Amino acid sequence: MNKKNFSKWVVLTVVAWMTLVAGVSCNQQKKSDNVEEEATEEEVTEDQLEALADVMSKYSIVNAFSDGLAVVSDKTTNLWGAINKEGEEVIPCTFQYIAEAFHEGVAIAVKNSDADHGVVIDKEGHILFTLEYEYCGQQFHDGLLAICKTYDTMDYSDLPMVGDIMSFGKLGFIDKTGKMVIAPDTYDVPLGEGPIISEFSNGLCKVWKNGHPIYIDVTGKELDDPQVGIDSKFSEGRAFEMKDGKLGLVDDKGNELTPFQFEIITLYEDTEGEEPLIGSFHEGLAWAAKDGLFGYIDREGKTVIPFRYEPGYESGCGWYNQQPTFDFHQGVARVWDKESGKFGFIDKDGNEVSPCRFDEATDISEGLATVKIGDDWGFMDTKGNCTIHR
Repeated sequence: MNKKNFSKWVVLTVVAWMTLVAGVSCNQQKKSDNVEEEATEEEVTEDQLEALADVMSKYSIVNAFSDGLAVVSDKTTNLWGAINKEGEEVIPCTFQYIAEAFHEGVAIAVKNSDADHGVVIDKEGHILFTLEYEYCGQQFHDGLLAICKTYDTMDYSDLPMVGDIMSFGKLGFIDKTGKMVIAPDTYDVPLGEGPIISEFSNGLCKVWKNGHPIYIDVTGKELDDPQVGIDSKFSEGRAFEMKDGKLGLVDDKGNELTPFQFEIITLYEDTEGEEPLIGSFHEGLAWAAKDGLFGYIDREGKTVIPFRYEPGYESGCGWYNQQPTFDFHQGVARVWDKESGKFGFIDKDGNEVSPCRFDEATDISEGLATVKIGDDWGFMDTKGNCTIHR
């Protein structure tokens, strides 16, 4: 990776991290029959929350917990490491960058500013191997990491059109030893606001071949069923399916549970390859959009939390800017208030767990959400207790 490509890689990973914090995640469709996810995750103790509060002033950036660790950036050095729930810096802040979060026991990182390549590290900060490609996904999923073999150009206008998409490069996948499992020679990486690099979920991955989306499994086998897609992946025995530009709820036998009345939202309009935001069920509830507002429905399609949350739009532009409702985790969901521009949290009855007062927030993960007010980062537990005291 030359220095120009290294700079582009760092910028794109930072952008991806910001997207995660803002909660814009459009391909989190989980297949699960367990609607009581909150009972399977360990609660955070008061001592852990207090210990985290004691160290928060040291960091300029704090990510959500994943695999028992939260990736952080030191306020003085701007270098990256990771802390545990006792506030201990188990990976010293010596890395130039650590992307997003630990997942499946590893994370993607950049060792130092002179590095020509990113690296894969374990939960003790040991470097497992060096990445040989300029661009890659943010995390391993189903044991695989997406990588991109780019075209030899620094000008986006020189990128080739493949069918209906502009191709940023070729998509491939490596395993946790660095071995190539799916070679980057068949599938394209669409260019939207940046490279749209697909990742596996539940053994499947959406890829683009000859300008059209198809699905592959973890061996690289292409699926024969053309109906498999983002709008027909089941979660908790339910799926949103599309007809005449609207979404309706169906069960796993194909029975229609609601009229086709819910709206389809896309993060950026007229951006090739960008997935529409379609809700999936978590803990028995799914968010949906109707008449320009967002709310929550249960598995029978009944409205549980009214359609009252309004999305935000960037002034003077035609594209969608802020999703106002998010999935439930451990009985709590993140919401966004258009009037204040702040994030808060609600329970399954729609009651406030924490008012919309946070400038940035993530979903609850391992008992904690990462939150920010002004320049101060902190954590909030499932009861609304927060390390930021204001």
